[in-house]
Formats: sequence, structure tokens, C-alpha cells
Amino acid sequence: MDRSELLDAARSIREALPELGYTADAPVATRLDDLIGRMAGGEAVENDLFEVLTAHEPLRRRLDELLPDVDPEKGGGGQGFHELPGHGEPVDAQYFVCPLGDYRYPVLEVGEAVPPCPVHRVPLVAE
Repeated sequence: MDRSELLDAARSIREALPELGYTADAPVATRLDDLIGRMAGGEAVENDLFEVLTAHEPLRRRLDELLPDVDPEKGGGGQGFHELPGHGEPVDAQYFVCPLGDYRYPVLEVGEAVPPCPVHRVPLVAE
């Protein structure tokens, strides 16, 4: 859903609040008015607006009705959970060794800092 689609959906939902069971002066109506106006004025409030539109079941259902259908076959994301391809199995640790040959350190996480050799105080090298 792009910015203009979200704004159009928010406007449509705002107009439909009475049929969704909300009064004209309900807090959600006031919040929608504020966010729609700010978004129309160019402010980046998409996340706040989406949060309001999904906070209550009636609004969420109406938003789902207004969402554009996305065809996953045509490169769209589609809705719902899609498992990543491949096998979700752990990978082996990468080991770093002392160039002087008496210390080995496993790196178990991406971005983990590799300490120097505690015996020789030299940088470890990839095995």
C-alpha cells in the first residue's frame, strides 16, 4: 500500500465511522482528522495513521476490505505469512585462530567482535 492508497483508505474509513459504530466526536475520529490533515499536508505520518487504522477491529476489517489485492505471482507481497525459502537450519560457527597456533575462537553471531589472542595479544585470523 503506497502513501496515496493509505490516505484514500483513511478518508474512506473516516467517512464510514458512523456505520462502523463510532460517534462523530469519538477520539478515533479526532485522531483520524488530525493525521489525515497532516498527511495531506506532506508530513510523514503513515506509521501513526496505519496504527490508528489497525487499533480497533471494525477499522481493521474495513481497511482489509480497502486494501488493494496483491498478486504474489506478479511480484507483489501478498498478505499473510510466507515462510522463507530453504531450510531454517543453524549454520556452523566460523572459527578464528591465533597465527602462532595455540588458540581458537568461535564466532557464533553475525557482527560479533573477534578478540585478540589472550596469550600472545595478536589479532586472530579466519580459519
